[in-house]
Amino acid sequence: MKQAIIGSFDSDEQATLALKEISFDRLANNEISILKLKEANKDDGSFKEVHGFAIQGTDFEISELGETYIAGPLADRIKNETAQNLKAALITYGVTKEDAEQYQTSAKEGNTLLIIETNSKKASNVANIMSQYGAKSISKWNKNLNHGLKVYKSP
Repeated sequence: MKQAIIGSFDSDEQATLALKEISFDRLANNEISILKLKEANKDDGSFKEVHGFAIQGTDFEISELGETYIAGPLADRIKNETAQNLKAALITYGVTKEDAEQYQTSAKEGNTLLIIETNSKKASNVANIMSQYGAKSISKWNKNLNHGLKVYKSP
């Protein structure tokens, strides 16, 4: 069974390092999504060196956030109107409305969201790596549960 692990990072560098280790350890396959505000990109193009083996992204306007850099299945869900906005897209991963609002707020504040979909046997390893690289809010989600499994949440 698949789980989605979502982490919020203060910097692109933290998210990039976590993504590199997750990819190197083959914990995510190709189901990696990244979202960040375009204006919050302090390190222009920091994800370019991982695009070749992990994800490809694009700039995209999201109504509640403005211009974003978005990649992976999350981008497909928003661009193809499976979900009309970020909150609705996160709900398709099994995230509750309340937590989707918190992740949207985190993105609005300039944090980078990293979403990894993986086998439930690998989910804890992914969450541990995110934590190791500074994710300040991490949770695991499963569409079949009515709640997330909080791994770590900053105050």
